[in-house]
Amino acid sequence: MTPLKRKLLLEYASDLSGPLAAKVLSIIIDKGEATDEEISAKLKIDNPSEVRKILIKLHEADILTYRRERDENIGWYTYYWRLKDENIINVLTRRIKAVIKVLERKMEYEQNNSFYVCVQCLRRFTIEEAYDLDFSCPECGAILFEDNNEEIINILSNMINKIKTKIKEITK
Repeated sequence: MTPLKRKLLLEYASDLSGPLAAKVLSIIIDKGEATDEEISAKLKIDNPSEVRKILIKLHEADILTYRRERDENIGWYTYYWRLKDENIINVLTRRIKAVIKVLERKMEYEQNNSFYVCVQCLRRFTIEEAYDLDFSCPECGAILFEDNNEEIINILSNMINKIKTKIKEITK
């Protein structure tokens, strides 16, 4: 796994279930396969159920898979968790494409609207809202001034292009 894929995958795990999820996933990536008890011991967590919850969330997100073995002496199952290799690229790509869609919608909104801003409290309004407010801020009463949103549009455009470049790197 490339360092970029690993980093994105760990960030995704963290977003799904918190920073502990990234640590759990990191152990699985490093070991190849691990039980919840092994992970709990490595992370010095007394209660493996916390780790199990994370493992289940990562499984539901299509990142992990497992195999189970039954202990013939006590009848309990031991679950061995591992990365679901064939879906990693798809999971990361889906997440990144969702971010791109959000950014593209925001950029389109910025491109298709004029905005006014209160220079005192920095609240921002569409032209329709500003017109309804008689170009006066409802918070502080200051006059609203036209806001040049070209910088916002440029930032969004650059972000979208950088993210699309990352998708190409991941899918190589």
